[in-house]
Amino acid sequence: MVLSPRGRESGRVHAAALADGLPVPLQGCGLSLYAVLHYEIVEADDERGPWKVATQAYAYSLQSAEGQEVLTYHWQPDGLGPDWPHLHIGTPVLRAGAPLDRKKHLPTGRIALEDVISLAIELGAEPLRPDHIEVLAASRDVFHRWRTWA
Repeated sequence: MVLSPRGRESGRVHAAALADGLPVPLQGCGLSLYAVLHYEIVEADDERGPWKVATQAYAYSLQSAEGQEVLTYHWQPDGLGPDWPHLHIGTPVLRAGAPLDRKKHLPTGRIALEDVISLAIELGAEPLRPDHIEVLAASRDVFHRWRTWA
């Protein structure tokens, strides 16, 4: 994960990108993972401590070997798209004449990166460690416990 310059400063929005913002090939399934998260470090006046990371936007995508979006999860409240979390289904998934296309915004609710990684494994990606289910579940639990909106 690569953070934007001065990515630990409060008071401004930063970006964290997997592999410098390039899709990462996943072994075993012919897909790649792309992940970028925009965040801000803000003061927290509760049991979380004096500071917390607040998600400002995200883009998580599973892409084909040819670089086509298969499934893309977005939350873009900054005016780049609908301000609610949504899913795009890419053309490799859709048959000709299907009522959906890659430009449709299917509502999802908030998605954690752990959910996208779990989906990639379900689609055939080879996990890098034997305890991946427990590791992803523990990380997802922390995300759910500390998020401020669902």
